[in-house]
Amino acid sequence: MRFAYLVVEVPLEDLLFGKIKARWKDRSKNTAGHVQFFTRRSFRQLLAEARYDVVDERRYAPHFDKDTIRFAYGEQGPLRYFHKLLTEDYLPQLTKPLWVRWYHAHYALLCRKAPPDHAGERPVI
Repeated sequence: MRFAYLVVEVPLEDLLFGKIKARWKDRSKNTAGHVQFFTRRSFRQLLAEARYDVVDERRYAPHFDKDTIRFAYGEQGPLRYFHKLLTEDYLPQLTKPLWVRWYHAHYALLCRKAPPDHAGERPVI
């Protein structure tokens, strides 16, 4: 099956608070399961190397509802739950422009496969 567009998304790892946290936290023990860390530039470069053209982009502050946070962190104690409620729901909604610049942001790209470099070559999708 062929498709015309591809939407890809990653968390950005080069924000101020991410850099501060990285000084004290061993990234190889990342509990979120991230095995690769991207900046906007490195993510776009990866897609360019895979021969995708970026059609549109969005940088946004993800946030989770209370039920999702309770499910994911509720058993880790009330302090951890409150911290996650604050940082994953309330603050992202209240301070979006600052939040995505300094604390936590995701980066989503709408892409289209680039045309083949040589005549007769078909793009791999």
